[in-house]
Amino acid sequence: AAERPLKRMMQIWGGARDWDVFCETLADARADAALLARARQKRALARRAAAAVARSAAFQEAQLRVLRWLHRDPWKSDVARAEKLGRFARQTLARLHARLIREARGLPWRDARRRHAVRIRVKRLRYGCDFFAGCFPHQAVLPFITRLASLQDTLGELNDVAVAKRLAAEIGPGGEGLALRRWLAARERELIGSL
Repeated sequence: AAERPLKRMMQIWGGARDWDVFCETLADARADAALLARARQKRALARRAAAAVARSAAFQEAQLRVLRWLHRDPWKSDVARAEKLGRFARQTLARLHARLIREARGLPWRDARRRHAVRIRVKRLRYGCDFFAGCFPHQAVLPFITRLASLQDTLGELNDVAVAKRLAAEIGPGGEGLALRRWLAARERELIGSL
């Protein structure tokens, strides 16, 4: 019941984050001052919208719904108690890994939408590994989590480049956006090469 309103709220907060990162990207790319000024205006609007959501009654209600659900102890069902944690961890992580491999197989790395889907799979696998790390020997877990974290960082940067391209088009850069588009294209090639 809390999931749908929280998803809408996350879109607003995600939009604010996108404008924050975009302004940082513009600074890194030494973008034109006029372009940066327009981006900062959009960022200010997005931040106000995010703050309004965080103060809203709808957000408070969603938090209460989540807390009520947690207090019902959904993980303490008879089925959950009967399963051994180590086996459950292995099965869960194997399933997440298999989904990641399926999603990534034959991926054209320039396809931002499909690349984003792989990024989400990597994120889920990494957080699952972090959560279940105590079920496995430390020396077996650490190298895998370290590689996943590195992959997640690279895919996250690639996502930021894709978002920057979209936001640059949204604020309508004319001639001053040409240098930015070149910088973003070069950064994308560099990150894809590092994969």
